[in-house]
Amino acid sequence: MNKDKSEIYCYGVPPDLLRALIRVSGFQLGQFPFRYLGIPISYKRISIGDCSKLVEKMVATIKGWGTRKLSYAGRLVLVKSVLSQLHSYWARILIIPKGVIQRIMYICRNYLWKGGDDYHKAPLVSCESLCMDKNAGGLGVVNSQDGTCDLCGGAVETRDHLFFMCPFNSRCLKMIGNWLELDIPEQETFEWCRKLRLRSLMQKQIIIAAILALLYQIWWSRNICRLENLVIHP
Repeated sequence: MNKDKSEIYCYGVPPDLLRALIRVSGFQLGQFPFRYLGIPISYKRISIGDCSKLVEKMVATIKGWGTRKLSYAGRLVLVKSVLSQLHSYWARILIIPKGVIQRIMYICRNYLWKGGDDYHKAPLVSCESLCMDKNAGGLGVVNSQDGTCDLCGGAVETRDHLFFMCPFNSRCLKMIGNWLELDIPEQETFEWCRKLRLRSLMQKQIIIAAILALLYQIWWSRNICRLENLVIHP
């Protein structure tokens, strides 16, 4: 590993420990936010400005297609296979700000009807109709602005709903609890983990690792449902 091209990033680490890590590793101390594979990485919620590269890349991609005379069907294929995938790549890792999501939908809509990133007329078909499933008469475009939980479809998606008020996630949490032979509460789960008192440190680490793995699985399943129109069952 090239120490001159590597940096170490820390958050919430005591100064003495941070200095020791830098001394032992030989790496330079990096500053947040930074970009990895084009995606901004930060310890706090990313801003609309941090996502400017995503919007700029989508606009640049559309301008590269500007000389092509494509039908609505051809542009629809590009929206679903290219533009939506650019958004999907970011959304699998980050919670994209609502303002950016609205801009992405605006860009996709404009390209579909006009062939460019700017279009001021009323669309021929409403966004809701476009985003409906093909079996329901829509075109199957992913609606990133819909705030409904994709796992249960019965409530607005919030952090508290995902972890763990959603029936899908609640069942997953119960399955983990049964496997660990513990009664894990659906509310204040993280506070429960923090206050957990066990004789063995390893037992606590196993429980926390299982819950962290569940968090990853929930986020992965949510993204699969939203971005690839698939349904996951526990």
